[in-house]
Amino acid sequence: MPSFSCLLLFLQGAWAAVIIQVPSSPVQAGPRSNAYLPCHYTFDPPKTINASALIVRWSLRGRTIVKLHGSISTYRPRGAVLNWGTVREGNASVFITDVRGDDVGVYTCCVSHTPDVAKGNVTLKLEAPPRLTLGPTEVPLGKPINLTCAASDFYPDRVSVKWLRGSETLKVDSPPAKLEANYHFYAESVLNFIPQISDAGVTFSCQIQHRAAKDPIRQDIELKVVAFPRLTLGHTDVELGEPSNFLCAASNFYPGNVSVKWLRGSETLKVDLPPVQEGPDGLFYAESVLEFTAQISDAGVTFSCHIHHQARKDPISQDFELKVQARPELHMLTRPSGKTFLVAECLACGFYPQNITVQWLQNGEPIQGKIYESELVQNPNGTFSTGSVFFPKQDHFAANFTCQVQHEALEAPLEETIPWEPEALGYFGSPMTWLLGSAGHVVGIGTGVGATLMYQRRRAL
Repeated sequence: MPSFSCLLLFLQGAWAAVIIQVPSSPVQAGPRSNAYLPCHYTFDPPKTINASALIVRWSLRGRTIVKLHGSISTYRPRGAVLNWGTVREGNASVFITDVRGDDVGVYTCCVSHTPDVAKGNVTLKLEAPPRLTLGPTEVPLGKPINLTCAASDFYPDRVSVKWLRGSETLKVDSPPAKLEANYHFYAESVLNFIPQISDAGVTFSCQIQHRAAKDPIRQDIELKVVAFPRLTLGHTDVELGEPSNFLCAASNFYPGNVSVKWLRGSETLKVDLPPVQEGPDGLFYAESVLEFTAQISDAGVTFSCHIHHQARKDPISQDFELKVQARPELHMLTRPSGKTFLVAECLACGFYPQNITVQWLQNGEPIQGKIYESELVQNPNGTFSTGSVFFPKQDHFAANFTCQVQHEALEAPLEETIPWEPEALGYFGSPMTWLLGSAGHVVGIGTGVGATLMYQRRRAL
């Protein structure tokens, strides 16, 4: 509330006086703004205002800028506004429009109500205090940042800036001011530093001194130091039908609160608030585990882990395609059974995906002989089965024959070995001759392979 000084002028022989009230402190106005110069008057003792006897005149350095006497006359080129309605109610204040440097000075408000006259002075200063903005409030841990204190819309151009960290004064030079399009000035002071965890929650202050402000203008911020989480995923290979745990880890983040969301495609599987552990460096670590039993329908589906943290507006995420595997089972059959077999059958059953390698070895080396691959069969549960039939040659003599199966679900090849002793047959001709002479045997062998695969398919149901 501005204080007012009063000037009373008693005319000799008059019983009433005009009392003028004007502010004792200067009026501030910025460049190209409008200035309001207060001037109120009353009568002592009170009396009714006679409009024809009332004259109000404002002047600057002896020159009239606006005058009311029946009508209002303005002499200031950029305008001055008096309101006849408020003047009659005792308010003779004036608006000075588009204030500039030549408008600065002491204005005189003169109110005359014949025969009473009174005057009051109002000082106008071309000044505007700065407006402060300080930021950012959130800064990344361990990375160089600029904390900016911007002073705008002030006049005249000189300001001094002081930075504080808590109660500690930081050494920063006062910036130069530049003239803006609105004829006010702008200055920017920048504090360069690398935030540490010890800066989290500390109050940083920018304090600006300007002649238009009686006291320093200050703005405080509580610094938020953040570190973006790093996301890592565990293994994404799973065995068909077996419970698996997927791991999503968030590390090196600050402050220590995260949420985790697991998605299968666009379907949300789990929302998690994992427990958080603090490391010796003050950063945090958290793990979220998704328990999942994969089916064939999950193969190739995109799964994702999303981590939400206040350091980022949007979550960080990582996608992976589920790699579903089923290990083959190996079965070896001979016909007839025993060491004197004429045909060996190797069955690989229940594997996924379908790519598989089945080969025969003689004493650990690939063998030459009649080998027949059976058709790849897809089982009702989506897995696959296949077989390989081997006819040993008479010149193999005694040997160990091995069926070896290689598949991506296996850490090492599956193998099964059987011994063969052709001399026990008492026959040294070709096996094909023997087979041609034993048509019933051949039919039995073919029927056996098909029956075995059918049996394995039923087992996989």
